Formats: sequence, structure tokens, C-alpha cells
Amino acid sequence: MILVAQLVSFPNGILGDGSGKELFTSLVQSGIRVSKAGERCHIPVDKVIYSCLINAGLESKQLKRIPDLLKKFSQASLRAKDHILHFRCYVQLGQADDALRLFRRLAPEVTNLMLNLSLHACVNQRDPEAAYALLLEAKEMERHLKEKIVDVVSYNTVLKGFSAAKCSDRCFDCMKDLIDHGLQPNEISLAALMEAEIGEVLLRSTSMGSKLTPGLYKAFLRGLVRANQISKAVALYEAMKEQKVALTDIAVFSVLIKALVDQRDSSKAFELVEDLKAGGLQLDDLLLTHLLEACRHDCNYQLGKKFYQDALDSGVIPSDVTLVTLLKLLGRCAASEEAFQVLKTWESLHKRRPSVIHYTCLMQGCFRSKNYELAWASYQLMLENGIQPDDTTISTMISGMVQGHQWDKVLPLAPLASLATLRLAANKAPEQEMGQLKALMKKASQKGA
Repeated sequence: MILVAQLVSFPNGILGDGSGKELFTSLVQSGIRVSKAGERCHIPVDKVIYSCLINAGLESKQLKRIPDLLKKFSQASLRAKDHILHFRCYVQLGQADDALRLFRRLAPEVTNLMLNLSLHACVNQRDPEAAYALLLEAKEMERHLKEKIVDVVSYNTVLKGFSAAKCSDRCFDCMKDLIDHGLQPNEISLAALMEAEIGEVLLRSTSMGSKLTPGLYKAFLRGLVRANQISKAVALYEAMKEQKVALTDIAVFSVLIKALVDQRDSSKAFELVEDLKAGGLQLDDLLLTHLLEACRHDCNYQLGKKFYQDALDSGVIPSDVTLVTLLKLLGRCAASEEAFQVLKTWESLHKRRPSVIHYTCLMQGCFRSKNYELAWASYQLMLENGIQPDDTTISTMISGMVQGHQWDKVLPLAPLASLATLRLAANKAPEQEMGQLKALMKKASQKGA
């Protein structure tokens, strides 16, 4: 028995030359084992031996031999959980009917894995209706079992079957059932929904007066946004409002608002903010960042400032990402002086030190408004606070100062610059500065060599 188990564990060559696979094939065909002495005798009906043979057959794709081996395996003394191997075989062999019969025969000793393999077998046979019928049957069965056998994977398997068949209405029913069963859809669930183009079904259903649960609305809104069907997501949200279903999940608001901001539909995004506040919700840091980005697109300094102050007043602690977005907004709106003050007081107010990224962002805003002195002051502030410039900082500073012909500030920065940045500066420099820059370029080239 041990020799057989070892043999089938290496079907690609126990002897290192492919002989093991040939021996395995011979074993499977004739139902014998080889002893150490080379004797030949029939394999006893033992579940360990036959499970090894079956698993090896599945791995080596010798599926024609599996049914006979499975019959022998079934003659052994098996517990309910041993039948997992049957279900695995039925999936590979495309025998959905056999999987369904065995599942029902084993009840109430069935497990979650048995269910999911049976569902998989049905879906592989392109029969999602049979899979869904089994899923509903398992739900009823579960009420009398100690352990849960239906999970989100079960629903996802059926959803993918309906999605592949473009059965949008049935995807809708299945998702509704998933939520009603107390489960939460995951990314796979949402992907299956969108592949089935469920957006039209949703809008048709809500326009006819169908009222979804808040959980379903949230799942479908996320799914539509994920599929970049923003207009349908907004239409579904409006239907939700008309039916007076409250959206109380700040994360869903955030997803929808970000999608609108990305599409440059700031006005609709701001409408959702008012709805959010009317529902008693408060801005969080992530949502604040999205709104500051929207204001940057619109160059709406005053509204962005209001969002920011309201968030601070409500106790929001802005993140490093929020600070970058705020600095970009101020730089876009030519409010570099205010951006400088924000960065200067940031550590004392929020107990976190700004990084080189934040200072570089401030400098870029200063150059945008051609405020070269403030850009230089920002660079000095960074050094005073113990932050060392990186290549991007130096490149930003030199490029900006070159554009402004601030050669007295270019030269102190030049020793820190890359060869490419020096070459760019030298090409535009007056004769005197050009000589100094070329000398630095030569030194940089020698150092690189």
C-alpha cells in the first residue's frame, strides 16, 4: 500500500526518466500493485490506495480511467466527508447530475465544499438554473444543520453562471437572495453582476416601483461604479431617493462622489455632499480629499476652503494625502502664500511632519504663479525643518528658477542636480552662468563614469 501511494505521488517519473508515469498508467489500467519483490497482485479495496490513484489520475488528466477507479473507491468503507473526492471527480468529468444525486443522498451530512463543488459542476455544464435550484435547496437544508453550508462563494458560483449566460434578471434575483441571506457581496460578486449588464434591469425594476433593500442598493451602486457605469449609478441613487430609502454608508457616498469627481461632474458630487449632510453623516478624510480634488478641477478656492474648514471643525484629522491635495488646490488657485502658511504650521497643528513631497508640491504651486521668492523661501523652510531634497525637488527648483531667469538661485542648487537637469539649465543660461554649469556637468560626468 505504501509503495502504491509513493508511486502515484510522482506520476511524472519516479525513476527520473518518465518510467514512473508508465508504471502508474499500468497500475490504473490493470488494478494491480507492485511489491518490493516485483510480485503482482490485485489492489485491495482500500480508500487510501484508490484515493491516491484517483488524485494522480486527476492531476495527470487521465480522466477516462477515473469512473472505474471511483467505483472501486466507493466499495470501500467511506465516511460522508470521504465523498469530497466524488464531487471533485464529477466537476472534472462534467457529471453534474451525479453530483446532485450524491449531494441529496448524503444530506444532512453535506458540507460547504460539497455544495460548492456541486454548484461548480452545474455551472460548468452551463446549467445555472440547476445550480440556483440546488443553492435554494441547500439554504432550506441549512436551517436544520449545525454548520453553515451556504457562503458567498456559493452565490458567486451561481452568479458567474447566470452572468456567462447573460441572464441579467436571474443575476438580480441571485444577488437579492445573497443579501437576504445575510451575506455581503465581494468583488467577485460585483464583477459577475456587471458582466451580466445588470444596470438596465435595475433601472427598469426601480422605475416600475420595485423597492430594493438598502443592502441591495449599496451592492448595486458599488457594482455600477466599478463597471464605470456612472450615469446608471446616479440614476439608481436618484431612484433610491425617490423611494425614500436612506443611504447611511459613508463609504458608498465616497465611492460615488469619487467617480463623479473623476468624470469632472463636480456639481453632482457637491449635491451628494448636501444629501450626505442632510442624512446626518459627516465628511471623513477620504471624502474630504475627493472634494478638494473636485475644487481643484474647478479652480474653486473658496468652496474647497469651506469643505476643509468644516471637516476640521467636525473633528476630521487630515492625512498626508489630504495635505497634498490641499496644496495642489491652493497652487492651482494662485493662493501660494496661504499654502506656505498651511505647510509652515502643519506640524504644530496636526502633530505630523510634512514630507519632501509636500514641500515640492508647494514649490510647484509657487512656480505656477511665478512667485520665485516664495518658492525659494519654501525650499529654505524645508531645509530648516530637517527635510532633505530629493531629485524631484532639485529638478523642480532648477527648472522653475531657469524659467524665471533666477540664476542667482540656480547656481546654489546646481551641485545637487542630475546631469540631465544641469544640461537643461546650461542650454538656457547666460554665458557666465553657462560656464559654471558646464563645469559642474563635466564633474558630474566624471563622477558617473
